[in-house]
Amino acid sequence: MDRFRPWRKYLPPVAVEHALPRVQRHIVSVHVGPGAVRVATRTVSESLTEAGIAPTTAFADAVLLVVGELVTNVVRHAANTPVAYVGITVAGGQLAVSVADDDDRLPCLDAAGMGPGLWMVSELADEYQGQVLAEPAADRGGKTVMARFQIPS
Repeated sequence: MDRFRPWRKYLPPVAVEHALPRVQRHIVSVHVGPGAVRVATRTVSESLTEAGIAPTTAFADAVLLVVGELVTNVVRHAANTPVAYVGITVAGGQLAVSVADDDDRLPCLDAAGMGPGLWMVSELADEYQGQVLAEPAADRGGKTVMARFQIPS
């Protein structure tokens, strides 16, 4: 009867090959106003290090520029938002930066309607085989703007 082994001790190759990638998620609440960009970029910089992304790389610089720009847009265009939520999610070789606020207006994400800040965010995402998305918040008023990147190897 030794052919029947406890599942947890002896994983068959199929189970190992199809295991989901580890997901790391870091979220910080940032008071919207003076200093919001500094707090958000500092916190995300620390989270990048925890996620195994070297802080002195061009990729880390690009992510921090995106965070700064997305939080700046909240300060400029969603001033009635008391707190923005800034998150990064790392899984499966990708990194996503998201910023949620209380303003229901979605930004224009086509080339003709983007402001210079979102244009830069879009260009940085493209540079790392990513994209920029915006969607209404599912559980409350407001929206989330997200930039996804492929993490360079």
